[in-house]
Amino acid sequence: PQTCNGGLQYVSRVFHCDGKHGSLSLAEAIAKSCNTYFYQLGLKVGLTRLLAGGVNLGFKDRAGIDLPEERAPLWPATTSYFDRRYGKSGWTSSVVLNLAIGQGENAQTILNMARFYTALATDGTEARPEVVKHATERKRLFQLTDKQFTALRAALPRTAEHTSEPQTP
Repeated sequence: PQTCNGGLQYVSRVFHCDGKHGSLSLAEAIAKSCNTYFYQLGLKVGLTRLLAGGVNLGFKDRAGIDLPEERAPLWPATTSYFDRRYGKSGWTSSVVLNLAIGQGENAQTILNMARFYTALATDGTEARPEVVKHATERKRLFQLTDKQFTALRAALPRTAEHTSEPQTP
């Protein structure tokens, strides 16, 4: 479990959460969309591994729809992206905090998110989206154990039940 006290102090900045959720498991953090939990998790995982994990989940790739103008999503493959964009000294490791909550240098297309959730709803296999009906192409997008799939699938519907909790002063 991680503890949410409404935010995380990182160097000289506070990264906020929408509530003070207290002690949370991963499933509870998903259900409550607790930024603080995922800030802490992102720092534990580290930027290099977080970026590599996103690449492995297909966040850098087009979904592969049978349309010629599909745009690629934005997801940096490595920290060299930040060096090129901001200069070697122009960014800090705090970028992991934004990426850990799905923000920052992360711009997924609707198709990519549909592909991701399709894989999550099945056995980790993605279905290539299509406009013209073909035999469905499927490939494994990510590997989780049965226990991990069950826990994640159980936590996700709870996000719809979450309403903003009043902030405690």
